[in-house]
Amino acid sequence: MGWSADFYDNATYDTTTSTNAELVKIYYDRKFLNIANHKLVLPQWAQRKPLPKGVGDTIEFTRLLDIAPDTTALTESVNPNATAITSQKLRAEIEEYGDFSKHSSLFTASALKGTLSEITDAWATNASRVLNLKCAYEIAAHAAQPLRSDLSSTYAYEGTLTGVTSTTVFADSDLETNTNYGDANDDLNQSLITFTSGDAMGQQRVITDYTASGGAITVSPALDKQPAVGDGYRITSADATLTNSSDISTSVIDKAVEMLMERGAPTFPDGFYKGLVMPAIQTQIKADSDFKAVHEYKDRTRGLEDREIGIWGGVRWYWTTEGFRFPQTTIGTAGTSYGVGASGGNYSSSGDVYSTFIMGMQAFGCTTFQGEGKGMVAPIIINDKSKIGGPLHMFGTIGWKLPFVVKGLNPLFGVQVWTVV
Repeated sequence: MGWSADFYDNATYDTTTSTNAELVKIYYDRKFLNIANHKLVLPQWAQRKPLPKGVGDTIEFTRLLDIAPDTTALTESVNPNATAITSQKLRAEIEEYGDFSKHSSLFTASALKGTLSEITDAWATNASRVLNLKCAYEIAAHAAQPLRSDLSSTYAYEGTLTGVTSTTVFADSDLETNTNYGDANDDLNQSLITFTSGDAMGQQRVITDYTASGGAITVSPALDKQPAVGDGYRITSADATLTNSSDISTSVIDKAVEMLMERGAPTFPDGFYKGLVMPAIQTQIKADSDFKAVHEYKDRTRGLEDREIGIWGGVRWYWTTEGFRFPQTTIGTAGTSYGVGASGGNYSSSGDVYSTFIMGMQAFGCTTFQGEGKGMVAPIIINDKSKIGGPLHMFGTIGWKLPFVVKGLNPLFGVQVWTVV
């Protein structure tokens, strides 16, 4: 059966009969899903896992790591030894999200038929915003290595661990001699550390405390796998030296793509990495002469996707109002109220620093649900006033609820360009 947008307005039904009530529910479920899916961006770029049924409240994702090349020629008639694929299983707890509105019987009686449809539209938009933001929090903290738009090397450092205490505390004694960024307590607070080799490769966390003596680093939350001495890492800070004098430029995007390519980040099936910008940053990239807007595409077989704006620097770009912004910090500042924040907890719609995501496949994962295609099924929940409005049927409710989880898998397959506008 097909479902048109004007089904509700043109249909005659009696909600006291199960058949008509079920038809109305199916219509609004599909209407909700259609609108929500068109506004979802980040979940469509994730490693997708179906929601488990009857197996508890956790889900398992797979972090795929590098397969080392073997240039040894095969021996005729002899099978080579099997090569183990280096991977890690990551578990995440499933949580539920949702919201609802309450409507009086007077409102329902006096409203036009289309009002219920419009409220469904509003909640579908709300649901898509929640999922986009949850993904943005996780990507900023755990699934995209940072790159300052000024390409400063002063507030970025690469090294190897010289000591490991636990999954939250480790050290690099060489840090304490790194002038201006590492030689004083709290210098690295609110920076991001991304592990680039060894047992901890493919993990990223926020630094919540730093002690210069011995270069002791504390992160939160704990790493999924404990690092080892000799593991390589990169640390980057959005220190206040990052100003609005440095827009995103071609050289910055080229560097971001280079970072993805050198780590073997897979492109999406269309051959591109995916970039997500907020409106203020969109203005910057569209101003570049190399930016190709969607109306300039010569290859019309590619097919435009929701919220797509163009191609620039080997990246296919999309826009969102649910990107990630956070308060800027200054090195040496104690506390945890600046920077990205543990698990993206310092998101602020008025933050000074914008994170522009450039993603390859397998950087993060999220759940799918019962359904086909894009898989996000979040049924609208409509409670009629005759069911929940009490003896006088005083009110009804409309809302949504769904279980969802997003998990950073490999920040080496994603980049976030930090820019101040």
